[in-house]
Amino acid sequence: MKKFVIFLLSLIPTTAFGQGSDVSSSSSSAAPSSEASEVAPQTTPMSSPSYDTSHHEAPVASVAMHYNYQFQTSPYGGNRGLMGWSVVPEINITPHIGLQADFTSLYMQGIAVGEKRLLIAAGPRYTLTPRSRFTPFVYGEAGEMRTTTKANDVSDWNPVVRVGIGADFKGKHGIGFQFIPAEYIGEKVEWRNQWNHSFSARAGIVFNLYK
Repeated sequence: MKKFVIFLLSLIPTTAFGQGSDVSSSSSSAAPSSEASEVAPQTTPMSSPSYDTSHHEAPVASVAMHYNYQFQTSPYGGNRGLMGWSVVPEINITPHIGLQADFTSLYMQGIAVGEKRLLIAAGPRYTLTPRSRFTPFVYGEAGEMRTTTKANDVSDWNPVVRVGIGADFKGKHGIGFQFIPAEYIGEKVEWRNQWNHSFSARAGIVFNLYK
């Protein structure tokens, strides 16, 4: 009996040591996981950046204001250069096809016969890449042009046609730059029954309207 009691007492430290080692091993295995959870960076879902995409849409309408320079062959004799301003409102029927009106005032001073011109015309416009920041276009117009000379203060209204190529450079907030490097203007001078040919270029600011 005494030997049996001694045997039981000898088992108590062994059992306690085994339990301690199990606890320490479990705590040691749990510690790295908790540390890993603390060290692991917190990943948050990335939101796509918000950019101003207005320049990727086709405008529904626009208004351009230009400075003009026109070189003309005058029916009154001699070639002349005129300067002036124009306002061109335009509305788009489709992203590529639109209609525009043209109001241009030109003047010439400092030579023998001064001259003023008022051109009112309208016609179609075709835009090649309406959703691009760089937007080339072509257009054609028909209308009337009034020519007034200082020599006799006579004003004549004559039929006129106008064709040209240009481009829009779209900026922020619907504001851009418009450049028309090549434009032909044909005026039917009725009293001489012949065409007067002019060439012009213009540049200015364009205001685009989006939906």
